[in-house]
Amino acid sequence: AILSCMAYIDLNPIRAGKARTPEESEFTGAYQRIKAAKVTTRQKASGRPSIWLPPIEEIFQRNGKATLTLSEYLLVLDRTGRQLARGKKGAIPKELRPILERVSIQPDNWLQSSGRFRRMFPRVAGKVEAMRQAAECCGRQWFKGVTAAARCF
Repeated sequence: AILSCMAYIDLNPIRAGKARTPEESEFTGAYQRIKAAKVTTRQKASGRPSIWLPPIEEIFQRNGKATLTLSEYLLVLDRTGRQLARGKKGAIPKELRPILERVSIQPDNWLQSSGRFRRMFPRVAGKVEAMRQAAECCGRQWFKGVTAAARCF
């Protein structure tokens, strides 16, 4: 139900013919999340939050595990937004490249991290800031996988 509501809201500007894509749909959660995902590693390392919304993974979490990632949510939006809804003016043009390519989120990095997860993140996984906080809590300076986290998350 939450996913359906989020997609409905995030696709409203497209359906109304005010925007062509989620990354052009200002004033939506999708726009803010895409913008935050593009923030450089250096900006992320500063510790300043780049987004006021909770990460998708926190919204869709069950038993301590994320059941939906930002990449997966963007794919849902992309595929749903390409369908012309009855009585609506717009849809994402079918000829556009997939959203992950358009917003420079590397699907290969995601696939690599999910396929080699244990090797890349033997103890802790997550955003760089979260990994640094976890290391500090454990009295360590760092955990293996920070570079991979910067690339993947």
